[in-house]
Amino acid sequence: MALRLIKKSWLDISYLPLIITACIAIGVLYIIYNQTQSILKDRLRERMVVAAGLASTQIDASDVEKIRTKEDLHSDALKNVIASMRRVRNNIKDAKYVYILRPTQEATLTQFVADADMIDPVDWDGNGKIDEVEIPPLPGDDYDISDNPTARLALASPTAASDTYTDKWGTLFSAYAPIRNKSGEAVAVIGVDVQVDQFSALTQAMRTPLTILGALFLALLTLQTASMIGIWSSRVKIFRELDVKKTELLGFIAHQLRSPVTAIKWEIEAWMDEKISKELKEEFSQMQRVTVGLYDLIEMLINLANVELKKAVESAPLDLNEFFKAVVNENAIQAEKKKVHFKTSIPSDLPAVMLDRKYANMPLSNLLGNAIKYTPEGGTVDFTVEIRDKTLYCTVKDTGRGIPKEEQHKIFEKQYRASNVKNLDSSGNGFGLYIAKEAIEAQGGKIWFESEGIEGKGTTFSIALPVTVATSEIKAATEEKKTAK
Repeated sequence: MALRLIKKSWLDISYLPLIITACIAIGVLYIIYNQTQSILKDRLRERMVVAAGLASTQIDASDVEKIRTKEDLHSDALKNVIASMRRVRNNIKDAKYVYILRPTQEATLTQFVADADMIDPVDWDGNGKIDEVEIPPLPGDDYDISDNPTARLALASPTAASDTYTDKWGTLFSAYAPIRNKSGEAVAVIGVDVQVDQFSALTQAMRTPLTILGALFLALLTLQTASMIGIWSSRVKIFRELDVKKTELLGFIAHQLRSPVTAIKWEIEAWMDEKISKELKEEFSQMQRVTVGLYDLIEMLINLANVELKKAVESAPLDLNEFFKAVVNENAIQAEKKKVHFKTSIPSDLPAVMLDRKYANMPLSNLLGNAIKYTPEGGTVDFTVEIRDKTLYCTVKDTGRGIPKEEQHKIFEKQYRASNVKNLDSSGNGFGLYIAKEAIEAQGGKIWFESEGIEGKGTTFSIALPVTVATSEIKAATEEKKTAK
C-alpha cells in the first residue's frame, strides 16, 4: 500500500506541476505580449487622433467646398488645399498619405476631394515610373469606405482606426478628423495614413526576449522537475526494496512457524482421539480452533508472499479429478458443520492438465471458503467445473449476503472487506480475494463476479484458466526436468 501511494505521489509530482506551470507561464507571457501591444497601439492611436485633429484645422473648409469635380483639378482652391495637406504631412512624423473625403447620403460611399499628391503623383515603390495604383482618384470620384467605417465616424469627432493595415508599401495606421466650416458643420473628413513599420518591428521584436524568457523559465522548471523526478525515483526504489524485504521476511517467518504449528495441530488432533474427560476435551477443542486459525493465517501469509514476490508459476501435470476431489472433500466438511447445502457439478472424466497446484488451489480455497462462511444456515453453495476451448472454468455460486453495489469496485483490493460481512466474522483479514486474483492472473487467467447486492441472492464468482492437456510427452519432459534438478 505504501509503495502504491509513493508511486502515485511520484507521478503526481513529476508531471502535473510541470504541465500546469508551463501552461501558466505561456499564458502569462502571452498576456504580457498582448497587453504591451495593446498599450503601444493605444499610445499610437491617441497620437494620431491629436495629429488628425490638428490637421483638420489647417485646411480651409471654404476651399474644400469649392472642389466638386475633375474640372476643379487645376483650380486655386485645390492648389491651396494640396499645399495645406503637404504641410500637414511634413509636420507629422512618418505620415505617408493625406487625403480628403466628402460624405454622401450612402453610409459606405464618399466622394474623393483631394490628395496631397494629386497634382504630382509620387513613385512610392521606387521603380522609376508612376504606376496606375500610385495615381490618386480625381475630385468627385466615388470612394468606397465599406471596409473603413472609422472614416464615417470621423464626421462627429477626430478618431483613429482600431488596427494597422498592410499594403505593398508597408504597414500603415489611419486617423481621421472632420473639416468644419465657419458654422461648425462638418463638410468633409481629412485622413492621415502614417507608416508604422517601426511600430510593427518593435512589437515583433518583443517576441524574441519574451520567447527567450519563456524558454529559460521552462528550462529551469524542467531541470527542477528532473531533479524532483530523480529524488522521488530513488525514494520509490528504496520503498520498493523495503516492500520486497518486508514480504520476504513475512514469508520466511510464516514458513518457520508452519512446521511447529502443524506439529501442535496434529498433537491436539491425536489427543482429541484419545479417551479423555469431557472438560479436557472441551479445552482441547478450544485449542484446536485457535491452532487451526493460526495455521490458516500462516498459510495466508505464505500465499501472500508468493503472489507479492511474483514467484514463478511452476506448471506440472495435475490430475484434475484427484485435485477437485480433494478440494470438494475439504470444503464439504466445513459446509456440513455450517449446515450449508454444498452442491457440485464436476465431470468425472477430466483430463490431466499443466497447472501449478498451489496457485490453482489458492483461489478455489478462498472462494469456496468465503461462500460457505457467509452463506447462512440452510443456504446453498454451488460449485461447477467444466473445460471449454482449452480453458478451465470454475464457478462458485452462493445464496449469502451478496456484495453491496457501491463497494463492488473495491472487492479485489488488498485488506478490503465488504461492510455487510465485517460484523459477521471478525477473523477475516481482507487478503483472500486479492491473493485469489493475483494467483489467477499469474497463470494467465481471469476472475470476475456478479452480485445484485441483495441479501439472500448471494454472489457468483467465476474463474477462467487457460490449460494444456498433459500428454505423455509433456509428462515425460516434466519428469526429466525434475530429475535434472
